[in-house]
Amino acid sequence: MHRIKGLTLIEAVVIITIVGIISIGLANFIRQTIDIWRFIDFHNDVSFEGKKTLDWIIRDLKKIKDSRSINTAESTHINFESSEDEDENGIEDIIDINFDSDQHIINRSIDGGTTIYPLCRDVENLTFTYYDSLGNIIPTPVARNKLDDIRKIRVEITLQRGKERVNFFSVVIPRNLYR
Repeated sequence: MHRIKGLTLIEAVVIITIVGIISIGLANFIRQTIDIWRFIDFHNDVSFEGKKTLDWIIRDLKKIKDSRSINTAESTHINFESSEDEDENGIEDIIDINFDSDQHIINRSIDGGTTIYPLCRDVENLTFTYYDSLGNIIPTPVARNKLDDIRKIRVEITLQRGKERVNFFSVVIPRNLYR
């Protein structure tokens, strides 16, 4: 008499248990891979936007005409006369960079704010720190009689999207402030 070969109930339960354990491990691996990919994608996105904004601000600050051309120097706002005529209207530009904390945007405007350009969104903080020729911090808002003393400016930007936060900073020494 021939016996029909097959799986016993215990063998089937063992196989299902092993497949279940492998599936759980594989699902966790895939989930972690997707989380890492999302984090790297977010970090690249925010890093690009933050670096672009910081580079733009630094480029503008390097255009400060001279030590007497800074009109406003606050912790989240700077206004100054530029050494260039960016909009080609025959008049040297007045550049204004400020942080709108209500909308979480860094804005840049030329010549009195007739045109406002949003440089960056999702900004948690923008901070300007001003230093004199000895490297001492000048308290903000900088008093009118101390504006001529500014020799170095530290710019710090904090971007936040969801729970993720990224900081950027740079120190600028505008060449025209030493004339």
